[in-house]
Amino acid sequence: MNVYYYRILLSGNRVKTGIAQLSVERDSSARIWLEKNFDATVLALHRLPGWLAETQRSLAKLFRPTIRPAELSGMLRDLAVMTASGIPVLEALRAVANEVGTGRASNAARLARRLLDELDAGASMSDAFARYPDAFPETVRNLVMIGDETGTMDRMLAESADHVERVSRMTADT
Repeated sequence: MNVYYYRILLSGNRVKTGIAQLSVERDSSARIWLEKNFDATVLALHRLPGWLAETQRSLAKLFRPTIRPAELSGMLRDLAVMTASGIPVLEALRAVANEVGTGRASNAARLARRLLDELDAGASMSDAFARYPDAFPETVRNLVMIGDETGTMDRMLAESADHVERVSRMTADT
């Protein structure tokens, strides 16, 4: 596992920088992965030294999006209801991202803003969810991927919310 600092050129001449942790052996593979997943041109790519990569991983754990199951299921259900009523996914995410307040609203809004950043960078919905495995359980990520591929995102988001609620109830019962 290598950690890279990258700067890429997106469509519309927008430049995005970031840090990516990739399971690749060669720097050229990292370049190809970035170009494919962001549909962009890599302007700069630097592999971080091992000690810096470890520091980055530790810091990432501190700042990763944390959201309780009730908050996550609420966010997923809100997205499902909005998309089922015909609101595009990006607009639904923007609505969640613009929520203000404490607790559920701020955690869900923070996570929605991060998803929007990924989508604005050219990632698909399933790729954006996959980049936050600490926030979205594997089943949710898989359901979103199915929704992305089949055009049934509203139903898959509702299924995801149901799944998170079921798991939360089972965990609470033990």
